Amino acid sequence: LYLMRHGKAEPASTDSRRPLSHFGLAQVRATADLARAGGRFVEIPAEILHSSKDRARQTARVLGGCLGWPSPLREHPGLDPDADPAPFLAELNADPRCLAVVGHLPFLPHLAGMILGGKVPSFGEATLRCLENSRRGWKEIWSVEPKVENPRKS
Repeated sequence: LYLMRHGKAEPASTDSRRPLSHFGLAQVRATADLARAGGRFVEIPAEILHSSKDRARQTARVLGGCLGWPSPLREHPGLDPDADPAPFLAELNADPRCLAVVGHLPFLPHLAGMILGGKVPSFGEATLRCLENSRRGWKEIWSVEPKVENPRKS
């Protein structure tokens, strides 16, 4: 299971849909490059699920494209920022396939905390985490955070 938070979005004052900013696109590409360079991927996901938000859809598309995943993208109604993660977790537990999920705060840390038995990992912008389910339960295998300088902070 791959869990990824979207990259930096445009402020609502610039665009009410809040798509990824240029910096956010660079973050997603950097995360994909780091993950690919590290040879981290064991399995290609069957689907890349994302919320209804533009920034999550864009992140899913860029991630899949950068990694060469042929996985179809699918909007999932249970992945919006304030959604209850319990119903989605029940779906994950019933689905044996490898999936990638692109979402938001606070949803992703809450979901990951439920999966990992209370351990709530942080999800910075464009952070990608890989979790694995085995007979012993879920555990985090690795994580990647982008190393990109924001030109607006200089």
